Amino acid sequence: MNRTDTIPQWLLEPEEQSGLQFNNRHIKKSKKNFITKTLMQLSDTVRNEFLSEMYTKKDGLLQKLDPRIKLITFVALTGFTTLTRSVSVLIVIYLFTLLLIFLSKLPFLKFIKRIWIFMPLVTAIMVLPAIFNVIVPGRVLLIIHEFDKPIELFGIQFPQTLSITQQGIISGVVLILRVSISVSLGLILTATTPWARLMKSLRLIKIPAIFITMLDMAYRYIAVLIKISIEIFEARNLRTIGKISHSSNKQFASNSIGVLFTKSMDYSENVYMAMVSRGFTGQVETISPFKFMKLDFIWLFAIILFMIVLYVFS
Repeated sequence: MNRTDTIPQWLLEPEEQSGLQFNNRHIKKSKKNFITKTLMQLSDTVRNEFLSEMYTKKDGLLQKLDPRIKLITFVALTGFTTLTRSVSVLIVIYLFTLLLIFLSKLPFLKFIKRIWIFMPLVTAIMVLPAIFNVIVPGRVLLIIHEFDKPIELFGIQFPQTLSITQQGIISGVVLILRVSISVSLGLILTATTPWARLMKSLRLIKIPAIFITMLDMAYRYIAVLIKISIEIFEARNLRTIGKISHSSNKQFASNSIGVLFTKSMDYSENVYMAMVSRGFTGQVETISPFKFMKLDFIWLFAIILFMIVLYVFS
């Protein structure tokens, strides 16, 4: 017997094209708005790169170090970067962070883009007025404009010549390098250290346990809150026909913030009660205990020697 003889005829007939199907001849494909696409991209980034801890499993230099030693040395490097004012020293430290990215087998170009696209560029915009002699006087490099007479505004006397100064450019470059190095060290530390072990090592610098718990919970469940936000926007898009006024969009945004806040409060309460019922005492615990290795002491000695050399030559 042929197999097609046992199948009902209506199952063998092709489906008819109806006006309810999303094709080019009937209804145009809906495009995700900017907010929805941004939330989805942020959710994928948080889930795939941070929560998965994919870089902590690589066989790199920093992945082999004890989290306590790593945290102490990175905090020391950040503090040293904040205190120094030498541009050459800051450049050397930044090149050292690039070397750490390479030795830790992290995606080099991705980290460079992530570091320079946001914080340093924002800082550069903020420090842009500092290059002028109105904010930081000094040796004139370029005259922008020369007024007929000195300008007085709100009782403040401004110079007659608007110019770019050498001291102003140096101050701006120093601040940009400081921000770049600090952001680089923070990203490298979180990318090469499992989050639970990093939270546990925070006890060394006397961070309160309640703050560590709040930080850990916020990190773990940020992807969940982003998912809830996406569902709110998608639910509205599926129920929307035609254009929506600007006032309606603002009202929806404010209502969505309230709904998200209410859901996050309920969710946090349920999660905390579930943790307490399973024996949570407020302390971050890890399965694998900390243990100092020979490589940790070598790293600690190398960082101390590195900072001493920079201090001497600065």
